[in-house]
Amino acid sequence: YLPTGHLVYAVDADLFAVPFDSEGVRTTGGPVSVVEGVAAAVQTGGVHFSVANNGSLLYVPDRGVAGGADRFLVWVDREGREELVTDGPDSYMAPRVSPDGTRIVVGVEGENSDIWTVDLRDERGNRRFTFDVADDLDPLWTPDGEHVVFSSGREAGGLFRRPADGTGEPEWLVAGSRMRPYGWTDDGQLVVLGVRDNSSADIGVAPLDSVTEVTWLLAEAFGERRPSLSPDGRWLAYQSDETRRQPEIVVRPFPNVEEGRWQI
Repeated sequence: YLPTGHLVYAVDADLFAVPFDSEGVRTTGGPVSVVEGVAAAVQTGGVHFSVANNGSLLYVPDRGVAGGADRFLVWVDREGREELVTDGPDSYMAPRVSPDGTRIVVGVEGENSDIWTVDLRDERGNRRFTFDVADDLDPLWTPDGEHVVFSSGREAGGLFRRPADGTGEPEWLVAGSRMRPYGWTDDGQLVVLGVRDNSSADIGVAPLDSVTEVTWLLAEAFGERRPSLSPDGRWLAYQSDETRRQPEIVVRPFPNVEEGRWQI
């Protein structure tokens, strides 16, 4: 609500303003388009804009999935100094460094999102790792660095694994729409999965060599996202929207998640 007596709101990626009587709690006119193409948070639906008291509008442009967002891959040392990994920007998402520190695997968003690798010992730049017409994203190294597990829309969707050197065809590990690999247990035998549908997200684990059944650890009516295991494998941290106000961080014992719950 603005001091001018207007409500500003978003429909999809567009902002509108409508005259509003705050005492009568009703609109007093029709909506007017303010600006098109405003970025929104995928998980919460919140739109990135703000209006100052003088009427100035500040917003984040929506580049869309096809256009992506220009980002750089950089090393940052403990003093905050940055060093470019690649020559220029791209729509990079979820970069992961290999266990031996010599390679990076990263998703690149676009009309056809794919996974690319960067060999830090090779000056020839990025190399494309996936080539399917379906989107491939969310790469994760196996603990031995020999394979990359990733989320894909190919087949019926799910998690796939391919040798890190790019040879051979991707192996379908487990079916499921919008599955994402997030990490490994301390013994390296289970992949931690995040699964999202249209209303919620769940967290589970599955064996590496025979991912046919997923053991769901958290499958509530609300969403649990971005799971991360502690280095000793005893604790699971994740993002929860249980309160419906804003995302919060929760920690539980692993794998017996019902033995405790602490909101951070």
